[in-house]
Amino acid sequence: MASDHQLKKTEIVAYGAGDAAFALIGTLLGFYQLYFLTDVFGIAPASIAIIMLVIKIWDTVNHPLMGILADRTQSKYGRYRPWLLYSILPLAISSILVFYAPPGLSDWQKNVYALSVCFIYWSSFSAVNVPYVALMSAMTSNVSSRANLASARFIGAFGASTLAMFFTKDLVLWFGDGDEASGFLAVSILYAIIGSVILYWTFYSTQERISVQPESILTPWGDIKSLFRSGPFWTVIATSVFIGLFVSVKSGLAVFYLKYVIQIPSVDKYFMAGGTISCLIGVCFVSLLLGKFDKKRLFICFMSGNALFIAAIFWVDPENTALLLTFHFLNSFLGGACAPIFFAIYSDVIDYNEFKTGSRSAALINSLGLFAGTLGAAIGGFIAPIGLAWIGYTANQPQNANVIEGLCWLFTIVPAVFASIAALLMVIFPLNKSRMASINYRLSQRRVCIDTH
Repeated sequence: MASDHQLKKTEIVAYGAGDAAFALIGTLLGFYQLYFLTDVFGIAPASIAIIMLVIKIWDTVNHPLMGILADRTQSKYGRYRPWLLYSILPLAISSILVFYAPPGLSDWQKNVYALSVCFIYWSSFSAVNVPYVALMSAMTSNVSSRANLASARFIGAFGASTLAMFFTKDLVLWFGDGDEASGFLAVSILYAIIGSVILYWTFYSTQERISVQPESILTPWGDIKSLFRSGPFWTVIATSVFIGLFVSVKSGLAVFYLKYVIQIPSVDKYFMAGGTISCLIGVCFVSLLLGKFDKKRLFICFMSGNALFIAAIFWVDPENTALLLTFHFLNSFLGGACAPIFFAIYSDVIDYNEFKTGSRSAALINSLGLFAGTLGAAIGGFIAPIGLAWIGYTANQPQNANVIEGLCWLFTIVPAVFASIAALLMVIFPLNKSRMASINYRLSQRRVCIDTH
C-alpha cells in the first residue's frame, strides 16, 4: 500500500545524500580518469578511446537490463533498496582500482587491466545508480515529498561535486607528496570510503512504501511494448536527449569561449565556480515551488529562460564581464532549477504507466531516461569538435575574427536552440497537475483494494 503522507526531513536528506556520494566519486573519474590513465598509468590515448567506446556500448545494454532486473526484485527490503545494500562494496572497490597503477605491466596488460576495472566499475555503478534513481518513486506518492526528494538529490550532487572540484587536486598533492600515482590512489580510497558510508546511510534511512503485487508485473518484453505505446514516455525521452545535447555542447565549449573570446584568465574561476553555485541555488529555489505549481509549466518557463539567457550572451561585449557573468549565472540558475523538476516529471510518467498497464516499471523507465541523456551528451560531444573544425579553429594559436564569432555561436546560440527544443517538447506533454492528481488518487484506491484482498 502506498503512503501519501509527507516524508520526514531526515529521510529526504538521507536520500539526497546518495547523489552526493555518486558526485564525489564521479567527479574524480570525470575530471581525472583520462589524465590518470594517460599521464600516470601510461596508456596511449587511442587505446583509451577504444576502451571507453567498448564501455559505452556495454552501457547501452547494461542500463535497461539493470532496470528490468530491479523492477522484478522481490525481497524484505523492497525492489530497489537491496541493490544499494549489495552493490555498494563492488562500486567502492572498483572505483579504487580505476586509480591503481599496478607496476611492471606491459602495454597490452595495461590495456586489459584498464578495460577490466572500468567494466566492473560502470557495471557496479549501474547496479547502484539505476535502483537508487527508481527508489524515489517508490518512497511515496505525495507530490510535495517527491519534489523535495528531487531537489535534495541535486543539492547533494552539486554540493559534493563543487567540493570535489575544489579539493581533489590539492589532496592528490598532499597524499602523494610528489608521487601522483600514490596521491590518486589515496584520494580514490578516501572518496570510496566516504561515498560508501553515505550510500549505506541512504539504504538504512529510506523506505519503500509503494509495493507492487508480483502477479501485476509484466514480462520484460511486455514492459517495453507498453512504453513504446506511451506518448508521455517518448516525450520525456526526447526531451532528455536535447537536455543532454545542451549541457554537453555548452560545457564542452566553455573553456574555448573563456580562453579565446573573453581572454581574461582571472574571470575563469568565477565563471566556472559561480555557474556551479548558481545551479545549486536554482535547485534550492525550485524546491519551494514544486508541489505548489504545475511541473510541466515550471519546466517550460525555466528552460525557456535558460535558452534566453545563454543566447543573450552572444550579444554581450566580451569586455563587459559584469553583464556576461550576470547572464551566465542566471542561465546556470535556471538550468539548475530545471533538473529536479524534470526528474519529478519522470515519477509522473512512472505513475501514468502503472495506471495504464498495472505494471510499475520505475527502474526501467529511469534507466532509459539516463540512457537518453547520455546519448544526447554523446552526440553533443561529437558536435562540439566538429563545430570547432567547421569554423577553422586551430589549437593554441591566435584566432581570427571569423573563428571568434564562430566560437560565440557555438557556445551560445547552438545550446540555446537545444534548450528551446527541450522546452517546446514539454508543451505537448499531456500530464499536468490536475490529471496527475486524478491518476494518483485512482492508483491509491487501486492499491488499497489490492491490499484488502
